[in-house]
Amino acid sequence: MSKYLNIGALGDLMARPIVLAFFIVQFVVLVALAASWHNRETSDGCLYCHADKARMEADGYPQFFMTREQVEKESRMPGVTCRDCHLGDGRSRDKDKAHAGMLKMLVIDQNATPMPRKGVLDSIAPTGDNRMYAHFPKVIEDGELYPNPDVFTVLWHDRDPVTLGYDPEIAKKTCGKSGCHPDETGQWAKTIMGGNVRQRSMRHWTDTHGPNNCGPSWADLPPEAGASAGFSDANYNIIKGQLSCPSTYENAKDRQRFCNLCHGGCMDCHFDPNAKTGIHTFTRRVPSTNCNGGGRGTGMCHAGTQERRRGDTYLGNEFSQPAGMPPDVHVKAGLECVDCHETGASGMGDIQRAVDCGGCHYSATLAHEKGVHKKLRCTACHTASLGGYQMTVWGKGHIAGKPSPFKKYSLYYGVMERPIIIKDQDGFYTPYKVWPNMATNMKDEVARKDGVTFRWPDGETRDAYAMLGTFSGLPGANKALGWLQLEAVGHGPAKARTCGSCHDSTAQKAHATWEYLNYAGAEPFTGEQDVEADEGGLRVVNIRPTSEINLIGDAEPWDFAAWLYMGDFFRVKGDFSIPKADAGKYRAYVASEAAFRSEAARVEARLASLDKTGKDYEPLARKLRKVRDVGEHDPAAGIAEIRKAGL
Repeated sequence: MSKYLNIGALGDLMARPIVLAFFIVQFVVLVALAASWHNRETSDGCLYCHADKARMEADGYPQFFMTREQVEKESRMPGVTCRDCHLGDGRSRDKDKAHAGMLKMLVIDQNATPMPRKGVLDSIAPTGDNRMYAHFPKVIEDGELYPNPDVFTVLWHDRDPVTLGYDPEIAKKTCGKSGCHPDETGQWAKTIMGGNVRQRSMRHWTDTHGPNNCGPSWADLPPEAGASAGFSDANYNIIKGQLSCPSTYENAKDRQRFCNLCHGGCMDCHFDPNAKTGIHTFTRRVPSTNCNGGGRGTGMCHAGTQERRRGDTYLGNEFSQPAGMPPDVHVKAGLECVDCHETGASGMGDIQRAVDCGGCHYSATLAHEKGVHKKLRCTACHTASLGGYQMTVWGKGHIAGKPSPFKKYSLYYGVMERPIIIKDQDGFYTPYKVWPNMATNMKDEVARKDGVTFRWPDGETRDAYAMLGTFSGLPGANKALGWLQLEAVGHGPAKARTCGSCHDSTAQKAHATWEYLNYAGAEPFTGEQDVEADEGGLRVVNIRPTSEINLIGDAEPWDFAAWLYMGDFFRVKGDFSIPKADAGKYRAYVASEAAFRSEAARVEARLASLDKTGKDYEPLARKLRKVRDVGEHDPAAGIAEIRKAGL
């Protein structure tokens, strides 16, 4: 017999009923498995309910009516399915089975704990006219909409429900899945922003990068962990050893959950639900409103770090603190944050701090770089008022409804006029917001240090601090670690400072007024302080309340207002004066500036006499804009430009 089975033999074999049945069953199983594999990510079960308008209305959820075509149009993702983003079981028509494992947005209460969404936030469609709270749960009082006081913020569904931080494992299953954006999510995980490297590098109060207004990284993972979700007790074990009072690891995790709210992922940047294009809208060009929390309150993203810590508001209006500060001039021109803060070589999330003003303002930048003020940052002259925090005290209080030594009393909201100009680590004069910070209940003595220390000496940031050491005069065995926070600022460009604002004196002085609005420790009260900088040092002085302080419950004043006991503690030695100008050169410069303004006014008068629709108007207007750009930064060069242009 041949070792090869011939066709006739195969036919004989298949003619046997039991063998034929075996092959048929095998074939059916293979087809079923193939069909199951093919349909494993189907969303037909989702659409069975959600695309049925009558069913959704009958179930009491008309806002969740959604068709496949509508989602594709809103998201601008052809072929996208519900399960691609939401997970769950898209094959099942049973509600409980279909929703098992489904990702959901998280409504976070005042204790940094997820709370039931039903009846609190039934739709993410924007409501009200305050963009800061567009997607925030609301309550109705006297016919008006107000942010729900029980809610702290809202998190999109790429967050870990325990740590509240961005969860890269969720991203890998959704945004980063094969066929979608795997490269981008991989890039994000390795960036400074994606890995929250700056904050994670501050492990305890006296670490390499100094004490910071945001506090240390209480229970977070180390910076080398990249974009990852989880807790670690490594930092806490150091921090608790620095304290003179009891603390627990739970205290640290409670504090860390609030910190994690700021540190987002894909959805925080690119998800843009709105009334015009729908609640499934995504965008490539990140809106500045998303950089400032995306309408989910003040506890998200740069709504905290920029609008409140730095205070150099970009969007202004309802986003600033206090509300109503004017927006940056670039907002009026329609620019988003990412138009200036471009993406670097590392890809998605590698947002650059440094900006190139010359990309738009070429003539002005070139004239500035050749002029006598070439060692000044553009923002040194053009940044005016600084809002947000004017004071911060870390002390005992309650976090997540429990006693904790890690309470942050930072809502000393107010305005500092104007920034203090200080030479940065690159030798450029840079505008800074300067304000006192203190952490109480410290155990060990820390020495005062002259001058300022730049947190990242190689220039990754220009932020700095002045270490003031410990103050031992608080009641009980309670020391306060004090420092001056120096935040480099660069938004809110305004009309340039006058020459006299810097050169009438080498000393600098700024005044800040504030209102305490923590509603913890004490009822709201007002206060003020002065910031002084000269050849003798940098100081915050004359700190005083301007209204009565009424304590709440059994609060102690030193917990939220340790500065009441600390007198003139907030000072550091060093030369912080503005360099004295040569008298002769200064007079010549002022005269040159006056001559330029006179010449420019003559050209402006000529332009005003022309018909705006005539052929000569726009060419002359363009020449005048260039003349202004040059002359405002180098008057002599501006006069030369007028002559060169034949004006």
